[in-house]
Amino acid sequence: SARFRQYVDAGALADKTIAELRNAKRDKPFLIWCHFMDTHVPYVSGHGRKWYRQTSDYLKRLGYPATRDAALVFRDTRAQQPDIQKQSSALYDAAVHWTDEQIGRIIDALDETGLAEDTIVMVCGDHGEELGDHGDLGHYFLLYEHNLRIPLIFRRKGMKPARLAGLKTILDVAPTLADMAGLPPAAGWTGEPIESAAAAARVHVVMETFYGGNCLFEHRPLYFAARSHTHKLIWSEARDPADTFSPDGPQLYDLTVDPGEHRNIYAADHPALAPLETAIARRMAEIPELPADRVVAAFGETGERAIAEI
Repeated sequence: SARFRQYVDAGALADKTIAELRNAKRDKPFLIWCHFMDTHVPYVSGHGRKWYRQTSDYLKRLGYPATRDAALVFRDTRAQQPDIQKQSSALYDAAVHWTDEQIGRIIDALDETGLAEDTIVMVCGDHGEELGDHGDLGHYFLLYEHNLRIPLIFRRKGMKPARLAGLKTILDVAPTLADMAGLPPAAGWTGEPIESAAAAARVHVVMETFYGGNCLFEHRPLYFAARSHTHKLIWSEARDPADTFSPDGPQLYDLTVDPGEHRNIYAADHPALAPLETAIARRMAEIPELPADRVVAAFGETGERAIAEI
């Protein structure tokens, strides 16, 4: 039935995790990884097969009309009508609230069992959601901030509340956990502990994807973005035929005055452009599936220098 989601809901996953915690052996370390899918379409906010009957309660808690149809996103999830976008956004918020509540149950269980005294907790997203921003719904791998900005939260005994500035990525997760546990990083890790001087000194980060997934390097155009503390360059080799949302050509945004990325200020002589193009060219040169001529075709002399540096 369409009302059934295709994955275990956050409540069931929390139940399983809490049971594991209560039965955990105290004489050796453990690692538990939970993948909560409820904030994906169909934006589940409730437990079991009749989860949708609980959605109205989560909507009301957030100040939304309880009459929003929980089954909306089983229909045309990529419809572009403003009302569809608004309703999808409300259902997404309800799913986030529900998921947050279930994570809270796991945290409470850690406290109640005493395991929190010697346990590191990390909560991390893997992508955002478009919800009508830049035309699309869902997360079809467009490299705008609404897709790239994610929560990254760490909790351990004795940690004081703090919000770290700077540029962090998912690549920092493993090095940070190892550092907190007093372990050295593994060879080949490219991330850094988020509290380290190396992470604080970053001047840019690079993101890469194909539109809609499927890493067919020989047949599909690469999509890249490079972000500094102030600017963001979104660049692709070409627009994927399936991509009906991206404009043609590069996009450059000044995030200090345009955080929603609505005003493309790209110009070949813009002073923020060269270091961002260099960052993308260097990353392209590192990818073994890409021949050197593809890097040079993309960035000319900048690409040649990037290849020479690898």
